[in-house]
Amino acid sequence: MRITLQRPHTHAGQSLSAGTELTLDDDTARWLINQGVATPSPIETPPQRGNKKDRNHAGHE
Repeated sequence: MRITLQRPHTHAGQSLSAGTELTLDDDTARWLINQGVATPSPIETPPQRGNKKDRNHAGHE
């Protein structure tokens, strides 16, 4: 699960600042979320690609 730290936290011996994103196992991530240390990161979707016809004719009307 991907999370975003909401406050400074030490993870695996490394000091991390608020705003840092981490990918952790679900149990650890949920524990940090329940402790108020982190929130789930939004799921990123890849940019949509136009089809080949759209790319070749872009700006040519």
